[in-house]
Amino acid sequence: MKEIPNNSKIEISRLVVAPYQIKNSTYLPRHITMLMMFNTIAKYAKENNYKAGYAFIKTKLFYKLKNLKVPFYLIENYKQRYPENGILYKYFNDPKDTVIPIYYFLEDIENYFNKLSSFKFLQ
Repeated sequence: MKEIPNNSKIEISRLVVAPYQIKNSTYLPRHITMLMMFNTIAKYAKENNYKAGYAFIKTKLFYKLKNLKVPFYLIENYKQRYPENGILYKYFNDPKDTVIPIYYFLEDIENYFNKLSSFKFLQ
């Protein structure tokens, strides 16, 4: 990631999977919607010559993405700096669901979604 120029990286401000409940109704699971949005962002980024990206995700989403085998990497040895008077301070400092910085390569993401869409049950 360090070898990729800054103008070839894109940030997804926040990937969020919010609780959503509808009684007696059929709906897409939250992670499917989030994955399709992520795929759309990745396609846009590739079309605009970006090579990699990074995001800040909550711990719960981190484990969801890991379970789904989404190819991303943890940014280790980081120091969070967010002002206490910032509008998202509570978001970034929730001890029950901390924020984790990640990065990904668009080529890996494209391969992931190509593989995912090749499953027969999706056709």
